[in-house]
Amino acid sequence: MTLFKLLFTPLTVFQKVIKLMEILEIFELSQTSKRMFACIKYTKRKIEPIRITKERFEFTICVVERKGERTGLTIHLEDWQANPIRFWKWDKFCLGVCEKQVEEKSFHCNYSKREDIDYYLTHCFNYLSDLFNNKTIAIWINRDLINESRWLFSNLNFEECRYIRVKGHEAPLTNGDMSNLLESLKPSFQISIECALDKRFSEETILNLPRVMIWHAERITYYDLLNMECEVAEFENHLFTEEDVKKFINHWLAGNNPKLIRLRLGNFESLPDWENILEGVEYEKWDGRRRPESYEISYTHLIEEVYCRNGLDFIRDDGTVGTLVHLFGSIDFVVWKNLK
Repeated sequence: MTLFKLLFTPLTVFQKVIKLMEILEIFELSQTSKRMFACIKYTKRKIEPIRITKERFEFTICVVERKGERTGLTIHLEDWQANPIRFWKWDKFCLGVCEKQVEEKSFHCNYSKREDIDYYLTHCFNYLSDLFNNKTIAIWINRDLINESRWLFSNLNFEECRYIRVKGHEAPLTNGDMSNLLESLKPSFQISIECALDKRFSEETILNLPRVMIWHAERITYYDLLNMECEVAEFENHLFTEEDVKKFINHWLAGNNPKLIRLRLGNFESLPDWENILEGVEYEKWDGRRRPESYEISYTHLIEEVYCRNGLDFIRDDGTVGTLVHLFGSIDFVVWKNLK
């Protein structure tokens, strides 16, 4: 079907055609005319939050249609020496495309100067978010690039930031860095910190988000566990002991941490001393009539299945079931919501 014929098909036919196309194909088709862009936009093809990655040597925008999908479209901004094979142009924006990789569902584009990267990221995101009617964003950023990204944050045409992921191997993340991210992006759902934290870093600023992962959690205290508002919290390289786990189970059994769905504590490579942890606590072994053998937890771009068949169950006075299990060098505590 030619582009001309596609534009003049009945709306229901046009929508069916668009829903059968790959995200990459839709993106290319949208650039053939303003009318085509408007027609595609009207079909409201569903996508997940658009992800922007700004690392030291990686600048990308990624679109996925479903959780767990690797990519539906990825735009790479790179310092290519080759001449562009074509140009993307919309409004006053122009970006040279050097390579298209169909199997990878990606385009490799050339930025003229390093200082123009935020400009390109902004225009690409704003175009995609408008095309797919999704102004929700996820940001993956290197800690060292936070301060220089103020222009990017203020010019992205987004309505909600679902996820921030901070990486880095050099300078630690400071309160100033975190304040910049929180004030500029206002994350609503998930944050992952995979870099070192400054000695004066205030963890309380993020322990009220639904999903929190901290890779260097040496500064997270038992008091933080008791008072966090998270649904899902994952801590690696922490200082917690089996005794802390035991105390937390009793704290939860007393009716505390009502929002909690999952607490994961890494760095328990060896099988825990269950006799010590379970001392004085009533528990049950797995029973398929009480709960399933695995638990699905939804994140921004994926759904994780936690295998709990070998876990030990604790039943609170209100009937809520919590399961403690040792998996892959971590202790997981999972709370089952809405069991019938």
